[in-house]
Amino acid sequence: MTAPCGTTVLYPTSGGNIHSFKALTPCALFDVLSPPYSSEDGRHCSYFRRTMKQELPGTEHLCGIEPSEIAWMYNTINQIRWTNEELRN
Repeated sequence: MTAPCGTTVLYPTSGGNIHSFKALTPCALFDVLSPPYSSEDGRHCSYFRRTMKQELPGTEHLCGIEPSEIAWMYNTINQIRWTNEELRN
């Protein structure tokens, strides 16, 4: 995407809503989650980060996939309490 650009919407029908963002220049991202995530109601939200491991186990059996295309991810815990305050510049 390059600015200015329209809205991007994800409507997954299976497998979850898995996406990642990588900014090439300073930018802002506004991610609207609707309906809100709720573990009690079966709408879980998890955040992952790429590990810094350079050598990955089992890469000798990749069936044509390059090791550079694979990354180990670990689950991070992001708990940010929404205070319902106005967003300010």
